[in-house]
Amino acid sequence: MKKTHRIIFLFLIILISTGCSDETIPSLKGDMIGFVFTFDEFGNLYDDHQGVIVTGSGVHKMYTTTTEETGRFQLRGLPTGTYEIHFEKEGYGTLKQFSVQHLGGKPTLLGINDGRIFFIYEMPTTGITNLVFNKDTAYGEFQFMKGPVPQYLNLRLFFSDSPDFSENSLKFNADFKIGVNGPNWHSWKPSGLPFNPGSTVYYKAAINTKVDYIYIRAQNHNLYQFNGFERLVGISTYYDVINKKTVNPNIGNESEVYSFVFPD
Repeated sequence: MKKTHRIIFLFLIILISTGCSDETIPSLKGDMIGFVFTFDEFGNLYDDHQGVIVTGSGVHKMYTTTTEETGRFQLRGLPTGTYEIHFEKEGYGTLKQFSVQHLGGKPTLLGINDGRIFFIYEMPTTGITNLVFNKDTAYGEFQFMKGPVPQYLNLRLFFSDSPDFSENSLKFNADFKIGVNGPNWHSWKPSGLPFNPGSTVYYKAAINTKVDYIYIRAQNHNLYQFNGFERLVGISTYYDVINKKTVNPNIGNESEVYSFVFPD
Protein backbone atom coordinates (compact mmCIF):
# COMPACT_ATOMS: atom_id res chain seq x y z
CA MET A 1 0.00 0.00 0.00
CA LYS A 2 1.31 3.41 -0.90
CA LYS A 3 2.06 5.94 1.82
CA THR A 4 -0.76 8.27 0.76
CA HIS A 5 -3.23 5.37 0.86
CA ARG A 6 -2.07 4.43 4.36
CA ILE A 7 -2.61 8.01 5.55
CA ILE A 8 -6.15 8.09 4.09
CA PHE A 9 -6.94 4.69 5.62
CA LEU A 10 -5.74 5.83 9.05
CA PHE A 11 -7.80 9.03 8.77
CA LEU A 12 -10.92 6.98 8.01
CA ILE A 13 -10.33 4.81 11.08
CA ILE A 14 -10.08 7.91 13.28
CA LEU A 15 -13.34 9.31 11.87
CA ILE A 16 -15.17 6.01 12.37
CA SER A 17 -13.89 5.49 15.93
CA THR A 18 -14.70 9.08 16.90
CA GLY A 19 -18.24 8.79 15.56
CA CYS A 20 -18.80 5.51 17.38
CA SER A 21 -17.61 6.90 20.74
CA ASP A 22 -20.10 9.77 20.55
CA GLU A 23 -22.93 7.32 19.94
CA THR A 24 -21.94 4.87 22.67
CA ILE A 25 -21.79 7.49 25.47
CA PRO A 26 -25.44 8.50 25.98
CA SER A 27 -26.41 11.63 27.88
CA LEU A 28 -28.15 9.91 30.83
CA LYS A 29 -30.37 11.77 33.24
CA GLY A 30 -31.72 10.75 36.62
CA ASP A 31 -32.98 12.07 39.95
CA MET A 32 -30.94 12.70 43.10
CA ILE A 33 -32.77 11.82 46.33
CA GLY A 34 -31.96 12.24 50.02
CA PHE A 35 -33.12 13.42 53.44
CA VAL A 36 -32.31 16.52 55.54
CA PHE A 37 -33.21 16.80 59.23
CA THR A 38 -33.47 20.16 61.00
CA PHE A 39 -32.53 20.90 64.62
CA ASP A 40 -32.84 23.92 66.89
CA GLU A 41 -29.71 25.61 68.25
CA PHE A 42 -29.61 23.23 71.23
CA GLY A 43 -29.67 20.11 69.07
CA ASN A 44 -33.37 19.27 69.55
CA LEU A 45 -34.90 17.58 66.50
CA TYR A 46 -37.84 19.37 64.86
CA ASP A 47 -40.92 17.45 63.69
CA ASP A 48 -41.25 19.44 60.47
CA HIS A 49 -38.24 19.55 58.13
CA GLN A 50 -39.76 21.25 55.12
CA GLY A 51 -38.44 24.41 53.51
CA VAL A 52 -34.76 23.49 53.29
CA ILE A 53 -33.44 24.70 49.91
CA VAL A 54 -31.34 22.02 48.21
CA THR A 55 -29.19 23.14 45.27
CA GLY A 56 -27.16 20.88 43.01
CA SER A 57 -24.54 22.69 40.90
CA GLY A 58 -23.14 20.88 37.88
CA VAL A 59 -20.85 21.97 35.08
CA HIS A 60 -23.50 23.72 33.02
CA LYS A 61 -26.57 24.20 35.23
CA MET A 62 -27.97 24.50 38.76
CA TYR A 63 -30.88 22.41 39.99
CA THR A 64 -32.96 23.47 43.01
CA THR A 65 -35.72 21.96 45.12
CA THR A 66 -37.07 22.20 48.68
CA THR A 67 -37.56 19.51 51.28
CA GLU A 68 -40.88 17.97 52.24
CA GLU A 69 -42.13 17.81 55.85
CA THR A 70 -40.27 14.51 56.31
CA GLY A 71 -37.03 16.11 55.13
CA ARG A 72 -37.05 14.25 51.84
CA PHE A 73 -35.82 16.06 48.71
CA GLN A 74 -35.62 15.08 45.06
CA LEU A 75 -33.57 16.91 42.44
CA ARG A 76 -35.09 15.81 39.14
CA GLY A 77 -33.51 15.09 35.76
CA LEU A 78 -29.84 15.70 36.54
CA PRO A 79 -27.44 14.73 33.72
CA THR A 80 -24.55 12.41 34.48
CA GLY A 81 -21.75 14.30 36.21
CA THR A 82 -20.16 15.55 39.44
CA TYR A 83 -22.18 17.93 41.60
CA GLU A 84 -21.75 20.31 44.52
CA ILE A 85 -24.78 20.15 46.83
CA HIS A 86 -25.82 22.95 49.22
CA PHE A 87 -28.44 22.72 51.99
CA GLU A 88 -29.75 26.12 53.11
CA LYS A 89 -32.55 27.59 55.20
CA GLU A 90 -32.91 31.06 56.67
CA GLY A 91 -31.51 31.16 60.21
CA TYR A 92 -29.55 27.94 59.74
CA GLY A 93 -25.93 27.19 58.90
CA THR A 94 -25.28 26.20 55.28
CA LEU A 95 -24.11 22.63 54.78
CA LYS A 96 -22.09 21.81 51.65
CA GLN A 97 -21.13 18.53 50.01
CA PHE A 98 -18.52 18.42 47.25
CA SER A 99 -17.73 15.98 44.42
CA VAL A 100 -21.04 14.10 44.61
CA GLN A 101 -21.02 11.55 41.79
CA HIS A 102 -24.23 11.09 39.78
CA LEU A 103 -24.34 8.37 37.10
CA GLY A 104 -27.77 9.19 35.69
CA GLY A 105 -30.20 6.72 34.21
CA LYS A 106 -31.49 5.82 37.67
CA PRO A 107 -31.80 7.75 40.95
CA THR A 108 -28.72 8.54 43.01
CA LEU A 109 -29.60 7.94 46.68
CA LEU A 110 -27.63 10.22 48.98
CA GLY A 111 -27.03 8.47 52.28
CA ILE A 112 -30.31 6.57 52.29
CA ASN A 113 -29.01 3.03 51.93
CA ASP A 114 -26.16 3.39 54.45
CA GLY A 115 -28.13 5.38 57.07
CA ARG A 116 -26.11 8.60 56.60
CA ILE A 117 -28.32 11.61 56.10
CA PHE A 118 -27.86 15.38 56.40
CA PHE A 119 -28.28 17.52 59.53
CA ILE A 120 -28.63 21.31 59.59
CA TYR A 121 -28.99 23.39 62.76
CA GLU A 122 -30.29 26.81 63.65
CA MET A 123 -27.47 29.28 64.20
CA PRO A 124 -26.79 29.76 67.94
CA THR A 125 -28.18 32.91 69.57
CA THR A 126 -27.10 32.05 73.13
CA GLY A 127 -24.44 34.40 74.47
CA ILE A 128 -21.49 33.43 76.67
CA THR A 129 -21.29 36.08 79.42
CA ASN A 130 -18.64 34.43 81.60
CA LEU A 131 -16.43 31.36 81.31
CA VAL A 132 -13.86 30.58 84.00
CA PHE A 133 -11.26 27.81 84.06
CA ASN A 134 -9.50 27.26 87.37
CA LYS A 135 -7.19 24.25 87.72
CA ASP A 136 -9.47 21.25 87.15
CA THR A 137 -12.86 23.02 87.18
CA ALA A 138 -14.87 25.18 84.79
CA TYR A 139 -17.72 27.62 85.38
CA GLY A 140 -19.96 29.17 82.74
CA GLU A 141 -22.67 31.82 82.59
CA PHE A 142 -24.91 32.21 79.53
CA GLN A 143 -27.60 34.48 78.17
CA PHE A 144 -30.38 32.51 76.50
CA MET A 145 -32.41 34.22 73.79
CA LYS A 146 -34.55 31.14 73.13
CA GLY A 147 -36.04 28.40 75.30
CA PRO A 148 -36.45 25.98 76.78
CA VAL A 149 -33.02 26.14 78.42
CA PRO A 150 -31.08 22.95 77.64
CA GLN A 151 -29.39 20.71 80.18
CA TYR A 152 -26.04 20.93 78.38
CA LEU A 153 -24.29 23.18 75.90
CA ASN A 154 -21.54 22.19 73.49
CA LEU A 155 -18.70 24.72 73.34
CA ARG A 156 -15.79 25.13 70.94
CA LEU A 157 -12.80 26.41 72.96
CA PHE A 158 -9.90 28.35 71.44
CA PHE A 159 -6.58 28.64 73.35
CA SER A 160 -3.47 30.74 72.78
CA ASP A 161 -0.42 32.12 74.59
CA SER A 162 -1.26 35.61 73.28
CA PRO A 163 -4.23 37.80 74.30
CA ASP A 164 -4.73 39.00 70.74
CA PHE A 165 -5.33 35.88 68.67
CA SER A 166 -7.53 34.74 65.82
CA GLU A 167 -8.57 31.39 64.38
CA ASN A 168 -5.44 31.37 62.23
CA SER A 169 -3.07 32.13 65.13
CA LEU A 170 -4.57 30.06 67.95
CA LYS A 171 -2.45 27.34 69.52
CA PHE A 172 -5.11 24.76 70.31
CA ASN A 173 -8.86 24.20 70.07
CA ALA A 174 -11.14 21.64 71.68
CA ASP A 175 -14.82 20.78 72.15
CA PHE A 176 -16.25 20.88 75.66
CA LYS A 177 -19.71 20.01 77.01
CA ILE A 178 -20.85 22.04 80.00
CA GLY A 179 -24.03 21.63 82.04
CA VAL A 180 -26.34 24.58 82.65
CA ASN A 181 -29.07 23.11 84.88
CA GLY A 182 -26.80 21.07 87.16
CA PRO A 183 -23.97 22.15 89.49
CA ASN A 184 -22.25 25.38 88.57
CA TRP A 185 -18.79 23.84 88.54
CA HIS A 186 -17.75 21.19 86.02
CA SER A 187 -14.59 19.15 85.85
CA TRP A 188 -12.18 19.44 82.95
CA LYS A 189 -8.62 18.24 82.21
CA PRO A 190 -6.09 20.95 81.28
CA SER A 191 -3.25 18.42 81.12
CA GLY A 192 -3.68 17.85 77.39
CA LEU A 193 -3.10 21.50 76.47
CA PRO A 194 0.30 22.49 74.97
CA PHE A 195 1.25 25.07 77.60
CA ASN A 196 3.95 25.25 80.27
CA PRO A 197 3.04 25.22 83.98
CA GLY A 198 2.82 28.74 85.36
CA SER A 199 2.26 30.35 81.94
CA THR A 200 -0.76 32.52 81.18
CA VAL A 201 -3.26 30.88 78.84
CA TYR A 202 -5.73 33.03 76.90
CA TYR A 203 -8.98 31.54 75.67
CA LYS A 204 -12.39 32.28 74.23
CA ALA A 205 -15.37 30.11 73.35
CA ALA A 206 -18.37 29.81 71.06
CA ILE A 207 -21.54 27.73 71.13
CA ASN A 208 -21.06 24.68 68.90
CA THR A 209 -24.36 23.02 67.99
CA LYS A 210 -23.63 19.36 67.49
CA VAL A 211 -25.63 16.14 67.09
CA ASP A 212 -23.98 12.93 65.88
CA TYR A 213 -27.00 10.71 65.34
CA ILE A 214 -30.73 10.38 65.93
CA TYR A 215 -33.18 7.55 66.43
CA ILE A 216 -36.23 7.69 64.18
CA ARG A 217 -38.88 5.27 63.03
CA ALA A 218 -37.42 3.53 59.99
CA GLN A 219 -38.17 0.04 58.69
CA ASN A 220 -36.16 0.47 55.51
CA HIS A 221 -34.55 3.28 53.61
CA ASN A 222 -36.51 3.41 50.38
CA LEU A 223 -37.02 6.32 48.02
CA TYR A 224 -40.06 7.78 49.67
CA GLN A 225 -40.40 7.33 53.42
CA PHE A 226 -39.04 6.05 56.71
CA ASN A 227 -40.99 3.48 58.70
CA GLY A 228 -39.98 1.57 61.84
CA PHE A 229 -37.22 2.58 64.29
CA GLU A 230 -33.53 3.02 63.49
CA ARG A 231 -30.33 4.86 64.42
CA LEU A 232 -29.24 7.30 61.71
CA VAL A 233 -25.82 8.95 61.55
CA GLY A 234 -25.83 12.54 60.31
CA ILE A 235 -23.51 14.58 58.11
CA SER A 236 -23.28 18.13 59.50
CA THR A 237 -19.77 19.32 58.53
CA TYR A 238 -17.83 19.59 55.30
CA TYR A 239 -14.21 19.71 54.19
CA ASP A 240 -13.08 23.00 52.66
CA VAL A 241 -10.71 21.87 49.91
CA ILE A 242 -9.39 25.41 49.33
CA ASN A 243 -8.41 26.14 52.95
CA LYS A 244 -7.81 22.44 53.69
CA LYS A 245 -9.85 22.25 56.87
CA THR A 246 -13.12 20.81 58.15
CA VAL A 247 -15.85 23.42 58.50
CA ASN A 248 -18.57 23.32 61.13
CA PRO A 249 -21.21 25.75 59.80
CA ASN A 250 -23.00 26.11 63.15
CA ILE A 251 -20.45 27.65 65.48
CA GLY A 252 -21.86 30.82 67.07
CA ASN A 253 -20.27 34.14 67.94
CA GLU A 254 -17.06 34.03 69.97
CA SER A 255 -16.99 35.26 73.56
CA GLU A 256 -14.58 37.83 74.91
CA VAL A 257 -11.05 36.67 75.70
CA TYR A 258 -10.43 35.24 79.19
CA SER A 259 -7.25 33.94 80.80
CA PHE A 260 -5.95 31.60 83.51
CA VAL A 261 -2.59 30.46 84.83
CA PHE A 262 -1.74 26.98 83.63
CA PRO A 263 -1.55 24.69 86.67
CA ASP A 264 1.51 22.70 87.75
